[in-house]
Amino acid sequence: MGSTSLEYSDSDAKKQLISQVQLFLHYSLNACFVPEGYILDKVSLIEHIPCRLAHGRFDLNTAPFSAFDLKKAYGDLLKLDWVNSGHLRSDPPMQAKLQELAINFLA
Repeated sequence: MGSTSLEYSDSDAKKQLISQVQLFLHYSLNACFVPEGYILDKVSLIEHIPCRLAHGRFDLNTAPFSAFDLKKAYGDLLKLDWVNSGHLRSDPPMQAKLQELAINFLA
């Protein structure tokens, strides 16, 4: 099996990637600072607030069933949008969807 390497033409891109990995690891090592089931257990406190959730179809960090579970617990005021993206908000399809949702929210 051959080795793989990432090449960067831009040192800023490399720094950004390293920063994202460091942040991801920090959150992962600390269980994202939220106890297991916390959001679902507390959803009754916010379920009266209309909400939009954009979830990446290829998100390997947050399983799709998590979005379905939240939608089920939250009810009709949560609208779930599936995006052809991974987990990061910087993925171009996710970034576009988040911008769309923000513009619609402000309109």
